[in-house]
Amino acid sequence: MSRPICQDPAAYFAAFLALPHMGPSRFEKLFSCFDGNPEVAWGSIGLAACEGVGIKGAEYEALAAVWERYDPVAEAVRIREAGIAMVTVLDDAYPALLKEIIRPPWVLFVRGVLPKPDMPLLGVVGTRKVSPYGLQVIPPLVKDICHRGIGIVSGLALGVDGIAHRAALDACGYTVGVLATGVDEASIYPRDHVRLSRDIIARGGCILSEFLPGTAPEKYYFPQRNRVISGMSLGVVVGEADERSGSLITAFCALEQNREVFAIPGPITNQLSRGPHMLLKKGAHLLASIDDIIECFPQYAGGVLSSAVVRGPLDEISKTIYDSLTEEPTHVNEIAVRTGFDMATVNATLTMMELDGWTKNVGSMRYLRVSGPL
Repeated sequence: MSRPICQDPAAYFAAFLALPHMGPSRFEKLFSCFDGNPEVAWGSIGLAACEGVGIKGAEYEALAAVWERYDPVAEAVRIREAGIAMVTVLDDAYPALLKEIIRPPWVLFVRGVLPKPDMPLLGVVGTRKVSPYGLQVIPPLVKDICHRGIGIVSGLALGVDGIAHRAALDACGYTVGVLATGVDEASIYPRDHVRLSRDIIARGGCILSEFLPGTAPEKYYFPQRNRVISGMSLGVVVGEADERSGSLITAFCALEQNREVFAIPGPITNQLSRGPHMLLKKGAHLLASIDDIIECFPQYAGGVLSSAVVRGPLDEISKTIYDSLTEEPTHVNEIAVRTGFDMATVNATLTMMELDGWTKNVGSMRYLRVSGPL
């Protein structure tokens, strides 16, 4: 018997995130029972299946109430109409290093252009209350990293995160903001960085999250977010941080994921030096200049490299769809008419083309061509 094909895996992966009491370990057990097909798993939810993964009684009743009224396909349309792409762990566009961690997010919600799966990235994290010393040393280091063709990943938080994103943009580099909320503009936290999120997207980077659009910040979401920052990265740079800083969680996640950890030393009189100094005692690399990073990653030693996103070649279907587009927004229905492709093919191809920077979703399922060399 052939394996059932799921037309839109992202829609069903996202749907499971809406179910209460369906955590990662329970989902993986359920998923494995149905040949790794999220659509079949979704349609097979029932008391017996849920009891098999430990969901019963009041938990099952709460889950079933949401399941009965939730329409995965309609919700996926709503998400995409808002200009949010969905990339699953099954997709080639999913960040390659992130696939390697324990329990990677099933689906990423993305606004902007994802990095190529093999693009080198470094996480940069630290305190929300940066000292004059931090303001002096962190931006030049970030710019040097970007000038080597390495992108910057951070959490869009106040302080070091925001400084790192801005320094990357100033260097014409690539940067990713990983959120502990939904990526829709109404959910972005902190609100002071809504403008920064817009700038990141406008300059060819992206913001992403494993949380459904509309998800508000919760304290326990931030450590979960931190493992994605480190998971996407070759290593993590810790700027200023005290000994109880949440940024140290990111560093410890990096160590568990077999990533490199770099710590920027600081004055011993500054409390914000205690976190990096503790990491140095535990074996982190001392980071005083770009040379300390190149020592770990010598493949980036040769000259100043462009950090711009390189767009991949278009296959035959993508090329046909690209040729059907103009600089004016075109609805997906019209694209299907112009190309003769079915809607599932058009939607899936447009998502990948947007992540590669060939198209732009301007909302309401309308796309326009992004000019550039073929």
